[in-house]
Amino acid sequence: QEYHIFKPIIICFIGLYQSIPIIWMILLYRQKHYLCPQNQSIHLMTQEDHDIFIENRDKIIELLPLRFLYKDYKINKWWFEVSEMYRRIIFVSVLPIISSISATKASFGCILAVMSIVYFREEEPYVYEFTNVFAYLAQFIILLTFYGALSIETGVMLVFGLSDFGIGILLLICNLLTILFVLVMTWRRYNIKKVESRWRRVLTDIEFDIIASVMNDDENVHVDYCCSELTHNTSMIELPTTDGSSSGGGGSREKVYSISSSSHHSDRQSSHHHHQSHQQLLSQHLLNWKDVIITKKVGAGAFGEVFKGTCMGEPVAIKTMLDITKANVKDFRSEILLTATLRHPNIVNFVGACWGMELICM
Repeated sequence: QEYHIFKPIIICFIGLYQSIPIIWMILLYRQKHYLCPQNQSIHLMTQEDHDIFIENRDKIIELLPLRFLYKDYKINKWWFEVSEMYRRIIFVSVLPIISSISATKASFGCILAVMSIVYFREEEPYVYEFTNVFAYLAQFIILLTFYGALSIETGVMLVFGLSDFGIGILLLICNLLTILFVLVMTWRRYNIKKVESRWRRVLTDIEFDIIASVMNDDENVHVDYCCSELTHNTSMIELPTTDGSSSGGGGSREKVYSISSSSHHSDRQSSHHHHQSHQQLLSQHLLNWKDVIITKKVGAGAFGEVFKGTCMGEPVAIKTMLDITKANVKDFRSEILLTATLRHPNIVNFVGACWGMELICM
């Protein structure tokens, strides 16, 4: 009788609560052109394009009131908070009114938990990998909780000698271990951020222009172009002798020939080939700065400090550049081109380098 009285009341409240996620979805959809790229596929975006898009998106004033709805999710999952609200509504509010039999509700809970596990594993909607891992782990805790309720109702665990109290203790231990895992990972992430804050910073526009110019070798490209134009229009220069005789007179003349157009064309082709090969080598060893994690400082190098850390999970030594000058960036570029081609058992292997956004290192 109490259940039948409770059921229509909770249905009314569930209906009223639908207005909140619906309003949120309408507000988000109206700003969709700011939240997600419209003319570019998400899968074709590089990590740098992704970071630049997020940085520009966070500056849009119209989105600031809605930032709490999308900031933790990937740019193509801007709607996920709304769907997550409906998932919570189903678990918390809909399951209790499915049936008056607890075992039936627990069974539906197990099914929904398994579906959630599959979804979070395949989609990984959050920006940070740690959040995706924790969300995935949390679905197993939910599944274990519903399965524990189902075991208590059916008494299936009594076959293994586990009482209702034992199931409760097991669930308590699992939840405490999950909380401990989150605290440890959060503390570890805090320490990493604390170390990174000493050397990771957003580059100024001037510093970014210096890096882009040097790493693209713009100066040499411009010089090669100017030289090619000059030699294309000039094939021979005649210098008068010291007696000042003119071209029409009988005095001797000294002739200074420039490099022929064909010879210079060959040199330009060779220079262009070297430029392309260098740029290709640099692009092959360009790393995403988010894949580089610093753990502790171990020394100092020619243009910055040296750290111990990891790159894509592998232990590495990391040289950072603190003072962004044209001379330092040129040395940085030259060292990349040199070390990228060295392979020897007695030489530390070169993994890669990154330049741009917040980190200049190799």
